[in-house]
Amino acid sequence: IDVEVLKQHTPRELALLTKPIYDFLLFGDVTMNRPIPLGAVLLFYEDKKALNVKEYVERICHVRSRQQLSMNELIGIIEDLYQVETTVKTDVAKSEQEIFSPPQPTETTQPAVAETPIASESAAESAAPPTASSGNGEAKKAETPTEQPANDVLNMDPTELAQDVPQIEVVPPSIVNADALAEYAAERQAQQHALYLTFPEGPRESGVPKPNGVIEETLSDDQRAQFIRTVFENNENTFVIFMASINKARNWREAQVHLRALFEMNKIDILSPDVVAFTDAMHAYYEPALKKVE
Repeated sequence: IDVEVLKQHTPRELALLTKPIYDFLLFGDVTMNRPIPLGAVLLFYEDKKALNVKEYVERICHVRSRQQLSMNELIGIIEDLYQVETTVKTDVAKSEQEIFSPPQPTETTQPAVAETPIASESAAESAAPPTASSGNGEAKKAETPTEQPANDVLNMDPTELAQDVPQIEVVPPSIVNADALAEYAAERQAQQHALYLTFPEGPRESGVPKPNGVIEETLSDDQRAQFIRTVFENNENTFVIFMASINKARNWREAQVHLRALFEMNKIDILSPDVVAFTDAMHAYYEPALKKVE
């Protein structure tokens, strides 16, 4: 699925794309709260190249210790993904704007403070009454202290005036790491949902208890390598997810549902020798339970 196509769909529409998988695994008896194995949902989005959706759903279910997922839960998770991406993009855009915007000049850097004494002295001189110009020594002595400070200020070096003005240090904004911000937002959303969301377990079929152990442990190293190479096209991650999913099946009847989903979603030829060998290996694990049913 192209990224631009994904942007044109709402989270609910993107979740409802998996409805055929729910129809198939639940035999048409689909309700919004009935879960299916998580592996089937992950394989669907991986097959559609919607890797951001697949990875986010997988991470959230890992935090919640969920191996099954209902349609309602899937819709809620994808809605959270859209909200996280929107928040992160807004924060990153705001940070980039702060980083690349030039600092605004401040008026405090101008030596305007030095003009205040001059203006006040000029106003004082203009307001003073005129004095006699002849034979008045006391008046001349009175003029001397008022003229001297003004002359001192006018004769000062401009560099000395600039030194008296406090300098303001411009601190550039810190650079925000977009990847770290995105990871933090995703982890925070996952932790919040793990705290206040609960999920009822779906109904399980009554019947013979599943065999003890793990299916993957019954495979030899050669079998494991062969199945990963031939059935799962060298994708070990998909193999591990599928084995964890099918291991939840209680009997061969339930295991067949997982196998059919795997084969049909990935268009695997069920009559090829390697696929037949893989099916036989899965069947052999459940064969003792099937004999008890008979």
